[in-house]
Amino acid sequence: MNLRAFLINQIEPYALKKEFYGLFVFCMTFSFANANREVQFYEVPYEIEFADVVFQLNDATTFLFKEEVSKLEQNKDALNRNLELLTLFLPKVSSALKESGVPIDFLYLSFYNKYQVNNQLSTHLEEGVFWCLNKELAADLDMQVNNNIDERKNFFIATDAAIMGLRRNNVLYNNWGTTLFSQIASRDFINGLGINKLWIDKSFLAIDSPGYSSLIQFFAFKRVMENEFQNYQSSEKEFVFEYSYGKGKSLALIAADLRFDVNHLRKTNLWLQKEAKIEGDSPVLILVPSTRLDEVKTLAELSRYTNTSLGVAGFPILARDFSLSPGKGGDFYKINGKIGIRADVCDTHVTLAYKSNIPLKNFLVYNDMSENDVVHIGQVYYLEVKDNKGPLEQHIATENEGLWDISMLYGVKLSDLLKFNRLDVVQNLQKGRVVYMQDKRPRNLDVEYIELTRSAITDLDLKDDSIFNNATAFEWPKPEAIVGLDAKVVELVVAMNEKPASRKEIEVKAVTKELISFNLKKQVLEMAKVEEEKKVTLPEYVTHVIKKGETLYRISVNYCVTVNQLYNLNGLRTNIIEIGDKIKVKPI
Repeated sequence: MNLRAFLINQIEPYALKKEFYGLFVFCMTFSFANANREVQFYEVPYEIEFADVVFQLNDATTFLFKEEVSKLEQNKDALNRNLELLTLFLPKVSSALKESGVPIDFLYLSFYNKYQVNNQLSTHLEEGVFWCLNKELAADLDMQVNNNIDERKNFFIATDAAIMGLRRNNVLYNNWGTTLFSQIASRDFINGLGINKLWIDKSFLAIDSPGYSSLIQFFAFKRVMENEFQNYQSSEKEFVFEYSYGKGKSLALIAADLRFDVNHLRKTNLWLQKEAKIEGDSPVLILVPSTRLDEVKTLAELSRYTNTSLGVAGFPILARDFSLSPGKGGDFYKINGKIGIRADVCDTHVTLAYKSNIPLKNFLVYNDMSENDVVHIGQVYYLEVKDNKGPLEQHIATENEGLWDISMLYGVKLSDLLKFNRLDVVQNLQKGRVVYMQDKRPRNLDVEYIELTRSAITDLDLKDDSIFNNATAFEWPKPEAIVGLDAKVVELVVAMNEKPASRKEIEVKAVTKELISFNLKKQVLEMAKVEEEKKVTLPEYVTHVIKKGETLYRISVNYCVTVNQLYNLNGLRTNIIEIGDKIKVKPI
């Protein structure tokens, strides 16, 4: 019996048409759904190019790739966050990669943090980590990761370190594909696969098992970002601003100076613990709306010296104090123990006097100014009478420094400085001139100029006042070690090294009393330090501390030197090295 004919004959014509119509609609819907699904999957080829390397997929890994793309697309919140990060970091990272010679494809790694631990498990690193830097990679790159600082979460530091690591690994593996894999999967796992040997020097690399899930996941992430970014428009145009004047400051102080909510800074600076202060020159990342960019740049320059010591001897002593404001605007400080106000953009004598709630005449007197003088942006002006004497006996003038600058630096009346130094008019001073700040320069003593380099005073111990109370305990350097010292002083030093002890004691006391008082010596050291830093004196060799698992060959690759060079520099006879040993790796 023809069951098919029997069933069709038993169905009413309308019902038959209805069933076929429903089937047609279902099939068409399924087809369109699949078609749309393929569009979302971006039609994955069996080959993916990355940094001049071709990764070859098979049916299984292509399926895994599509599934990963689907997951990424479905999480709209995470997708939008990543697109926002790509928008923000694209200019900085693209420029850094181009300058370093690292392929631009690594751009997408800057804000990617999914890390493969073993054949079965991939996990996300902590919030805020850039460049997929786990703690092991960070240690290899000499990055700080401790209770106060995690440099993996500082975008600028992490970018510089990661690029250096990528370049180094490419030298080691001679393959950008292996270099990528080494950044997103654990070292033990990669070594277990033998990738470092199997992929070396090869430009076609097979991804043929789930063991390469970290690569599959990253390529899916990169593909989604590339396609979605074409039509993405950020809701608010923001720029990444690098604030470099944070040494010794907290995020709260920086936020106050730049007029941001401190929580705004904390979101992008997870590398610094909440109450910690910034050490060294670590930059702070600030997201700045386009409408405020010029303003923030100006405020950053104004905040350059906030809560830091400016002068060569630690002056002026500045501390911001919000309680000093009369409520008319302005940024108020304690400067050398007196009330002061910092000049902002467009400020004049009139506006500063108004904000300070004092008469204009008083403001001009306090700061030894006239109405014709220019107000300097960032300068902290006094709102109280300055002192009649300085906190130090003498000051050594720096380049392009005048008496007015010195009076503002230490909070001393300009008229008294003129009197102490037997001057009739305010003038710029020659670099190295000794400026008296407590008493008049003796009439029979010529104007003095001191120019010392650090080598001339390396034996002076600033923490020990006894060298000035007991002159015999103080040994001058030999004359040939003194560079740039005044001829009169050189003559005395020569005499001190040739005369008997009693004579030497007399000369040493004379020199220390007339030319190098304790406070003056501190200034000399600071000036010498600045001059030496300009010369960029470097150590003789770069040294490296041996870490677990390192070999001479690996160290030679990391520093681009040969193993023979390491042998010669360190006088080695075997390739045996111990953890914690310090070895020279190359001259600077």
